[in-house]
Amino acid sequence: MKQFAIIGLGDFGFNVVEALSKGEAQIIAVDSDPAKVAKVKDMATHALQLDSTNEEALLEAGIPEVDAAVICIGRNLQDNILTTAILKRLGVSEIIVRASSILHEQILREIGATRVVNPEKDLGIRIGRQLLFSKLEDSVDLAQGYVLADVKIPKQFIGKTLGEIQLRKKYRLNVIAIKKTKKLGRRAGDQSVVQEYNSLPEANDVLDSECLLVVVGQKEDIDRIINLD
Repeated sequence: MKQFAIIGLGDFGFNVVEALSKGEAQIIAVDSDPAKVAKVKDMATHALQLDSTNEEALLEAGIPEVDAAVICIGRNLQDNILTTAILKRLGVSEIIVRASSILHEQILREIGATRVVNPEKDLGIRIGRQLLFSKLEDSVDLAQGYVLADVKIPKQFIGKTLGEIQLRKKYRLNVIAIKKTKKLGRRAGDQSVVQEYNSLPEANDVLDSECLLVVVGQKEDIDRIINLD
């Protein structure tokens, strides 16, 4: 019997649980809102109240063992993106994620989503997110004041580990990944490059001048590290 995790139990997530409950499947239904969890408890094999951005909680719930996970988180885009990255890290083979815009879909695919669905687009409602240009390499305005950004490493961070710079504690930023461009060509004139993408890096990962930090946070907090140099 197949096992599925449904994360986020708003209208979209509720409908997914309801559809699955009509077949032969084990369903782990997850939300941080106890009222939403209560609504699906008679349809799901396990209905759990937990924070989907808490890796330990997902491990305890058995999420890495499912055949597929469907992330139905709609409004909180930061949790949507972080949960996707965590499930990829945990080795979930099929990760289906709800997106709210074309840019959001591109981000989800880049960090590990195997399939992206856009209920709003399917209904003919296209939600665009403004692409911001400032002192960043690239950034996307998500929602609720949050920005997803590729940030150059400040000089004072070079040679230090993520644990040493303490971005979450000091700057209120969540690191989604570290991007690094490496040159492949060894001969003169060969400009071949490849981009390494380290999703959810560890505290002991060392930063160098070729790295870009992929972070989620408030724009003013991102600007603080941009202006360190």
